[in-house]
Amino acid sequence: MTRSDAQLIQSSTGWRSRFSIFFGVAVVLAICGAVRFLWGPDNAGAETSAKARTVTQRVQSPQSQKLAPPASSATNKVVAVVNSKKITRHELAEQCRRRFGKKVLETLVNKRLILEACQKRKINVTAADVRAEVKKMAEKFGMSTDRWLETLRQERGITPKQYRHEIIWPTLALRQLGASDLIISEDEMERAWQSKYGPKVQIRIISVTSQQRASRIHKLVMAKPDSFAELARKYSEDKPSAPYGGRLPPIRLYRGDPVLEKTAFGLKEDQISPVIHVANQYLILQCEQHIKAVGVSAEHKAAARNQLAEGITQSKLRDVASVEFETLQDQAEIVNIFNNEQLRERSPGVAAMVNGHQISMRYLAEHCLDRHGESVLSALINHRLLVDELARRKKQISKADLRKEIAGAALANGFILKDGRPDTKSWQKMVMQEEGLSLDLYIEDMVWPSAALKKLTEGSVQITEEDLKKGFASNYGPRVECMAIVMNDQHRAQEVWNMANKNPLSDDFFGQLAKQYSIEPVSRGNLGRIPPIRKYGGQPHLEDEAFRLKPGEISGLIAVVDKFVILRCLGYTKPDITGFDDVKDILLEDLREKKTRVAMADHFEKIHSAAQIDNFLAGTTQAGRRPRGSAQPKVRQAVGPPRDDGQRAARTATRAVVPASAKQQ
Repeated sequence: MTRSDAQLIQSSTGWRSRFSIFFGVAVVLAICGAVRFLWGPDNAGAETSAKARTVTQRVQSPQSQKLAPPASSATNKVVAVVNSKKITRHELAEQCRRRFGKKVLETLVNKRLILEACQKRKINVTAADVRAEVKKMAEKFGMSTDRWLETLRQERGITPKQYRHEIIWPTLALRQLGASDLIISEDEMERAWQSKYGPKVQIRIISVTSQQRASRIHKLVMAKPDSFAELARKYSEDKPSAPYGGRLPPIRLYRGDPVLEKTAFGLKEDQISPVIHVANQYLILQCEQHIKAVGVSAEHKAAARNQLAEGITQSKLRDVASVEFETLQDQAEIVNIFNNEQLRERSPGVAAMVNGHQISMRYLAEHCLDRHGESVLSALINHRLLVDELARRKKQISKADLRKEIAGAALANGFILKDGRPDTKSWQKMVMQEEGLSLDLYIEDMVWPSAALKKLTEGSVQITEEDLKKGFASNYGPRVECMAIVMNDQHRAQEVWNMANKNPLSDDFFGQLAKQYSIEPVSRGNLGRIPPIRKYGGQPHLEDEAFRLKPGEISGLIAVVDKFVILRCLGYTKPDITGFDDVKDILLEDLREKKTRVAMADHFEKIHSAAQIDNFLAGTTQAGRRPRGSAQPKVRQAVGPPRDDGQRAARTATRAVVPASAKQQ
């Protein structure tokens, strides 16, 4: 099966898979996530309180203290050139502020409040303190400082400057501000020890939302206790555990709901609990095994206690931070002008006032650019490429195109009115709330790029009979119910395969091998059981091996990328739908949508490859593809910013990110 086949057959993974934000930017890490910084027109407006009115007057006062923008903010500086068209630093900063102004302003205000509190209490967090904490965090993960900072940059998009100034410094400052509340009691230490090293209980659960239904299921379970796993698969509404007979990871003390923990630890092995009410669920538990406490040697006990103390401190720090912020906010004079249209009109150029200190819009925009500039610039470049291609092809995106795209997204994600029409209002509301977008940004960042690529690829997608057959087999055909052991060492995999074949008739023996040797969490945690394997799911070699097996048979070693898999066949599922004609129209629409997504991604790749792009923030350049036979220009490492005479330093060739919405199927 080809890569395209796999792309066409794989099922959707939710609305984010279909409509990922075009700008693909990382989420802003707030200084203190636990803080409820409730701003908005109702409590930030000048008319809400005398305090706000007083501060608003200061906004317009020439005596106000103003935070000056960084010296590097030359607004006319060019940050990118796309097919000879420039993108200026000012344009980029404004786009960054539109998307991240609210969250970045929150962090700026929070940091200002922390700084003022430290100054009042004569607390000084030095650069040496910050460096020491960064080193400590790196060592905690077994890395050097440089490698740790590079890992943060690559995996979380956090620059070393952001990490030191916006995460480590506030953490250390809050730790000192709330030092008196960070004392750990002996009772807290004992509870943490029991939670980490104490006894555990392996249980299965059946979870439903109706008390009457729970009572009926409980009678069935008590009549035939050995059928608990089967009844859990059939009736439990807990989606993660139901396919595995209700099996949960072992229950520990002081980790979750006390009623659940007390009930679980009170059961004997194989005993079934009465129906218990936890949150909005009615649960039935079955105890499988009591697991003894972990023994910790005397030589390692001190290190274990220190590790637990660090965890308790970090947990308490979040609570202390919340209390400290509430106190600081109660005592502070804050007006969020950025979020209030009326105040913005009265005080143009001002984002907020904090105890008489002014934060300007320009300062806010520069900080937004500093944190998100590269990702937003990449997206602006992509947007510019699509605009140019539409113009070249003499195509336009109409309001009808945008409405159609929104309606399609609503239908695809189950937002449907009673009459069958798409519920676009509820869909838009959900997306905007989830992503923190305005309607304009939702359309600009999520809807327009997808509509543009569909317009550019319309008429290019064909659905064959072979596509339909594969789609039917993948979505409605039988699946292999399997157990699996996944390993990353071929020698060890061969040893485990030999052990499995010494006792080939026992599911329990295979499950214990999976629990001991499998490196994959699902198979390890569920005694080898994995979700049923379907045809054309994207792993043809694994699928072929699975469908060759008969119930009870064990496969050979199956190489999948850099892993080695052993399967044990439990049987085959029976399809609920056997008539191809009954679902042909549904399959046709689904495959057309998925093939369109593949075509969109391929087309954007061609557009991007043919473009001339200089991205001075990322330090990259590409000359674009030339006609066959023409000389290819050399690409060199960047040596500096663009010169005033228009000559741009060559930079390492790269390819910008394809719009995420186009990559999905």
